[in-house]
Amino acid sequence: MRIRRYGARTTLRAALSVVAVMMVGQVVAAPGDLDLTFGAGTGVVFAAPIDSDSTLASSVRRPDGRFVVAGDCGQGMTRRFCLSARLADGSPDTSFNGSGVVTTAMSTVGTWDSGLALALQNDGKLLLTGSCTSTNGSDFCVARYNVDGSLDGSFGTGGKRIFDFGLTLNNDASRSMFLQADGRIVLVGNCEGQRSFCLARLLPNGQLDTSFNQTGLVRTDVSNDFDAGQSGVALADGRIVVGGFCRVDSSQIFTGWDFCLARYGVDGTLDTSFGSHGFVFTPVGNGRDELYRLRLLADGKLLAVGRCDAPPTAGGDYDDALCAVRYLPDGAVDSTFGNNGRVMLNVAPEFLLGGVDLYPDGRLLVSGACRDRRDGATTCAPSWGWGQFVLLRLTANGALDPSFASAGKRVFSLGHYSNYRYPSDVMLLPDGKILFSGSCAVGNTGDANPNGSVFCFARFQGEALPPVCLLDLDGSGQSALTTDALLHLRYALAVPPAVRMNGIVLPLSSPRRSLAAIDTHLRSLCPASAPSCALDLDGDGIDGAATDALIHARLAAGWRDARVLDGITLPANAARRDWATLRPWLQDHCGVSGLH
Repeated sequence: MRIRRYGARTTLRAALSVVAVMMVGQVVAAPGDLDLTFGAGTGVVFAAPIDSDSTLASSVRRPDGRFVVAGDCGQGMTRRFCLSARLADGSPDTSFNGSGVVTTAMSTVGTWDSGLALALQNDGKLLLTGSCTSTNGSDFCVARYNVDGSLDGSFGTGGKRIFDFGLTLNNDASRSMFLQADGRIVLVGNCEGQRSFCLARLLPNGQLDTSFNQTGLVRTDVSNDFDAGQSGVALADGRIVVGGFCRVDSSQIFTGWDFCLARYGVDGTLDTSFGSHGFVFTPVGNGRDELYRLRLLADGKLLAVGRCDAPPTAGGDYDDALCAVRYLPDGAVDSTFGNNGRVMLNVAPEFLLGGVDLYPDGRLLVSGACRDRRDGATTCAPSWGWGQFVLLRLTANGALDPSFASAGKRVFSLGHYSNYRYPSDVMLLPDGKILFSGSCAVGNTGDANPNGSVFCFARFQGEALPPVCLLDLDGSGQSALTTDALLHLRYALAVPPAVRMNGIVLPLSSPRRSLAAIDTHLRSLCPASAPSCALDLDGDGIDGAATDALIHARLAAGWRDARVLDGITLPANAARRDWATLRPWLQDHCGVSGLH
């Protein structure tokens, strides 16, 4: 996703505030209000310039609250992979390359490297994938970084991999990425421009996984026309679903596009039991429907989110609406969601989707940007051409959540000039607060580059999430020392997924009998930013081997009194630092009986 710039309007000088959403004299914080404990009392942080332009792709959170955003940075026709590591308060994390910033030139034959998706491994290493210049176009590319920001020399060649699909029209882009339970890495995107869905599966060392379609690469012509692969998920059994948008009517160049899905087996072959011969096509709006984000829900259903054409509200041929479709595991549209499985919300006449995150109870967070088509409109901004960022919260059924901000919507500005067409991401934090990340213009009129952009962040209030705890990982009905507690220890030690289950024999009665099934269930209980929150017994935000996992082991061994904590020093920031506070948590939230 690239930034399109729009010039500043002198009539809007009064609007060049650091943040327009801030309310002076605010007394009681409500969901959707700025969190004034973030950003030195402003709720907002602007990163120092890395280059003329910093284009955000996505963000991840470390278990201790630090977070990393990534994309690409540069000027003119030169772009590089770019990562910015931050502490929980938004300040630079200097343990990451000494400055909190890393840039990487990926291509050896060109200067345009676009970072498009970021992922965090269980061992703390980071993966950034995207599209990089090749000898005849662009290729899939990916880099892996150590916890300190250095390139991981054990991955690919010097920490980098660039590869193509051997096509004549070599315009390939890896647009999303996910990790499977066994540690293999799946890259998802499009090839030949937007002509095919394309996937690459890598081994943990960065080499192509030849058990996947014999080459590690899969290319699928979904609609026999243009197909833009955008996002993918791993199912509990190892199969893969990829979503994007496909042109189903070649006579309608701009309006004949639908949401589309494809499902693949573990070996990369098309799973013909899904939808119709492995494919699902879903019309949503009035023409051009574009799926950008695909999420796997706790019950095995799939949620696809994007934008689509909607009937206009303020002139023009159509509005850009936020659209979502929920699917049953077999690919059928879930008629219990929204209106016959579909949701279409006219956020503003022009809407740009940013990031998506899910609450454990199914509610949906969406970030983006909006703009009106005429002066004086009140949907998004006071004047045409002036856009703002927007944050939305939807109920589990797809309606705007009236308990959040203004009828489910918060519109705000960050930095100078229009925020429209600037990318963003959103993250639900373990305490229920919301972290917004974006690219913001910070130049002033008369600057050599007035629309130069930096990474920017804002944190908003939310509600405390329901506390969760999971000691019975396999679902057998009890927490056992040699299964649940041992697996918990391996999670805490970040044992590689490929060997995490070695020697563990789960009961035949267990409903979750594979690491993939356990991992999916564990993640479904927590926000995406803290996937192991249900194993954090002391409440310090981290799943510790010498604390949480050891406590679990002693409970599984039958210990039921204060000796559970003998010899264990709990962190100063732990919410439960002694037996008096830990005991009711174990009893009320973890289902441990007989404590005294």
